[in-house]
Amino acid sequence: MVHSKYRFADTHRVVLRRVWAGLAVWAILLTGLRSQPAVPPHFSADSLRTGLQYLTALQQADSLTFAREFEAEFRLLLEDGEQRDYDGLPTLPARKAFIAAYWKANDPNPLRPRNDRLDDHLRRREYARQHFAAATPPYCDDRGKFYLKYGKPFRRYQDPGGYRRIAFFNPVTYARVARLYPFQQAPQEHYFVVANESWGYENVTPDFVVHFKRVGSVFREVHSLTELAASQLRRNQAWQWGDLIKQRAGVSPVLVRAADEVGKLEMALLQAATLSRRGELSPGELTAPSERLLIIARQSESESAAARRIAPASAHEPAPADRLPFAESIAQFRAAGGKTRVEVTLLAPLAKFSAGRGEVNAEDSVAVDFAWLLRDQNWDSLAAQHQCVRFPLRWAQQENLPNAVGFFAILSPPQSVTLSLQVQNLPTAQLGYATRPLQIRAFATDSLQLSDVQFYLKIDNDKQSRILPQILKQQLALAPYPWTTLRKSLPVFCYFEIYNLQAAGLGESYELSYEITSGRSDAGTTALRVSHAQAITDDTAAELIALALEDLANGPHLLKITVREANSHRIAASVERAIVIED
Repeated sequence: MVHSKYRFADTHRVVLRRVWAGLAVWAILLTGLRSQPAVPPHFSADSLRTGLQYLTALQQADSLTFAREFEAEFRLLLEDGEQRDYDGLPTLPARKAFIAAYWKANDPNPLRPRNDRLDDHLRRREYARQHFAAATPPYCDDRGKFYLKYGKPFRRYQDPGGYRRIAFFNPVTYARVARLYPFQQAPQEHYFVVANESWGYENVTPDFVVHFKRVGSVFREVHSLTELAASQLRRNQAWQWGDLIKQRAGVSPVLVRAADEVGKLEMALLQAATLSRRGELSPGELTAPSERLLIIARQSESESAAARRIAPASAHEPAPADRLPFAESIAQFRAAGGKTRVEVTLLAPLAKFSAGRGEVNAEDSVAVDFAWLLRDQNWDSLAAQHQCVRFPLRWAQQENLPNAVGFFAILSPPQSVTLSLQVQNLPTAQLGYATRPLQIRAFATDSLQLSDVQFYLKIDNDKQSRILPQILKQQLALAPYPWTTLRKSLPVFCYFEIYNLQAAGLGESYELSYEITSGRSDAGTTALRVSHAQAITDDTAAELIALALEDLANGPHLLKITVREANSHRIAASVERAIVIED
């Protein structure tokens, strides 16, 4: 027996603590019953608040509980392709696994113990069920469905409804406009509108707007504001739509534009009626202003529909936080046993670690945690590691080092993975994180191959050795290059490896050349080119080159390293890396 808020016995009885109208009661739900509760069931405040509680309840749910409490709301979040994949799953366990994998895949920072995206969904879920309640799954009305998908609207307009006069139709203006219509065919001055709302999601897509109207005890989506008013006559719908548009123009840019067009038409109609001149109006617009209003309506609704089509099925905004910036570089090398060594360098600006004072006190120190996580294509964890770096801040300033440096060497077989990176300022808990796909290279073929290029700095003193990670290359104590740009004032050590020199049939020697071109493409001007021949003594060669950059111009460049057969040049391989040079 599993002891939790969800307890399942062989009779398929599910004991859930629920809330009706704010009162906590215990309800025994029999899965065989067909009746729906009169009001929507909500999990109590101490129920599904965390991702762990959600995922545990998901795995324990029987088919009815799954359909009501999980599946109905989850479907709202899926893109079309995801929806087709999900609908193709034949079994309940497969659908549960899909949902669990979805939340893993959408975790913005899987190195944290809690999934912020899932926690945000659970907060939306609770809010939607409390404030936009409905009696059937997902236990919220159409407003709640959009809240589940996109969160709080960027702008919201609430209209209690009722009987009202069209704002443009005061007694004077109405008489003037009425004269433009045939006898007894002028639009109505007043109209009745049901309670309604308009939500704008400018943060998702600029012209994304959605309208709702009250139907009984809930609100349902409508695709045109003309659906809010009772009249079915086109001339009445047109003027009522224009009135409704102007009331909620601030909700979305698309409504602002429509309201501006309506205002221009109204001003032109007044001029035509008062001054007996058309102004910018065509004869058709003058004799049929209702049709012009409906054209504006169709254009506005078309633009809004286009915004909806390009909007994601759901969206999440990370919680406001003082994010810690960082930069990373990744280089891959061949390792033993068919594996690949992935070197990851993380640079966190030390300016973000100070207390904001102009001067650094003797007790100021840096304490930063660097971390990485590899996940496979099923979003399952393959490996992870943390590295804590601590040193006095004044040491870094004395050495003119701008960044705290983290370095990891990861061994993995060639595969497609997801790499998550995190930097945390331990005293303040500031976080920086990123997740990106990574194709781990395969070096298993016999063809001539080059690794990626990695840059290093030579460690010259004890302070540098205590601040920076140490790497030994060809009897030199090196450190990952601590700047995001290459500095002219210091030698830059460029490291790369060459594979299959003998297996690829290069003979007794190979030609190695490196070229630095100004700009980021082959069309740039060559600023530096060095070439020399080397004897082949092994199938693999490790090259460590000190680049002298003092005579090169500042700005972006492209470094290209080429290895080829020394005589005929018929076998060749190259690697490129974009660089920026600064004083």
